[in-house]
Amino acid sequence: MCRSPMMLLVFLLGTAVYAAEESDRQPAAVVRAATAKAYASLDDQIAQLPLTDALSVGAFVKVMDAQDEFGLELQRSDQLGGPRWIDRNTCQVQLEISTARVTQSLHRIAGARPGRSPVTAAQISRATDQWPQRMISATGCSTSAVALKDLRPHSGNAWSSVNDRARQQALREANTAAVRRAMDSVAPVVLADRQTIGSAFEKPEVGRTVQEWLASRPVTRVDFRDDMQVEVALSVDEREFYDEIRSVVTTVPGLTLPQTPEQWDRVWRDYLGKFHPAVGRAAISADPLTKAVALRIPAAAPEWVNDSINIQGSASVIGSKLKTAFRAETDARAKLRERIESLQLEKGLTMADAARQDLRVADAVSRFVKSARIYKTEYRPDSTVVIHLAADPRDLWEDLRR
Repeated sequence: MCRSPMMLLVFLLGTAVYAAEESDRQPAAVVRAATAKAYASLDDQIAQLPLTDALSVGAFVKVMDAQDEFGLELQRSDQLGGPRWIDRNTCQVQLEISTARVTQSLHRIAGARPGRSPVTAAQISRATDQWPQRMISATGCSTSAVALKDLRPHSGNAWSSVNDRARQQALREANTAAVRRAMDSVAPVVLADRQTIGSAFEKPEVGRTVQEWLASRPVTRVDFRDDMQVEVALSVDEREFYDEIRSVVTTVPGLTLPQTPEQWDRVWRDYLGKFHPAVGRAAISADPLTKAVALRIPAAAPEWVNDSINIQGSASVIGSKLKTAFRAETDARAKLRERIESLQLEKGLTMADAARQDLRVADAVSRFVKSARIYKTEYRPDSTVVIHLAADPRDLWEDLRR
């Protein structure tokens, strides 16, 4: 019923603080996603409540073109306690609103447009008096993207006999499909001349950054289906995704972009009409009931184990310096991943190939990239922020040998 539950969330909680370390940012994002999920659930419940035999609250709000106004009422819902952490990565948020408050909001909407309202104030009061509960509550749940591979179906589910490797691979592919769906949906949007968002994605510094941003969004739903497919939904708000795309394309040279606010407004309207939520589905790999044979890690360490790695990432100022530094850090870690994936684990087998064959290798690479140390941050006079990363490949090798 509301145009964007996440927009309500941004109003309530504000923008993430980029000064925090990654470990601090991730829980904040998970809490925001859980809160948005709770708002969406609350909104759905209220939308289905009847005002007449043929008119629901949702239909009434839509007829009155009052989605934003009614959304503001939901923002005043009460949160029951603080965020509840089920484990270190999974959060629950519970919201509650009284039917009296909902009734008052419906009266205000009808009173502000008396000639347009399909119901009278008396009809609204009679209907809401008949609603079965005096309080409406909803719970939202979200988990960190890094914990996706550890999610399991309930016991007794058809997936119970699927081995860990096949399950994790399916989850990973579903996550990738969700990212691709969101990116593909807005790819046709024209920025300027013949430059589309899709053609901008073809530039590695754009496509890679947007893809990693999407893939890191908290997970709000995982459905292990009886047809042996798994569906993953990511917390991707349409406005946040648009802002991410815009902030990235405006920092990359060589792109043809809108030059006026009016032109950007046209892009936004076109984008809104094409955006699809980040939901992806994947099936288990072949022979899922057979224990997978892990990739053999060579006994002898590769030569690169003895080399130190220093990587630089940069970004031009976009908004605050802290946000720009975060963008530069993302660039540096993406370059570090590229460097590692290009290394040979053994003759004829790159780390990228090994990661595709064995999730243990992929996870080890991800851990290594995430743990790389920032040893210097430069705020240059030309408004560029440069992040310097240092990493010891021996740490990766020791992780692979465990």
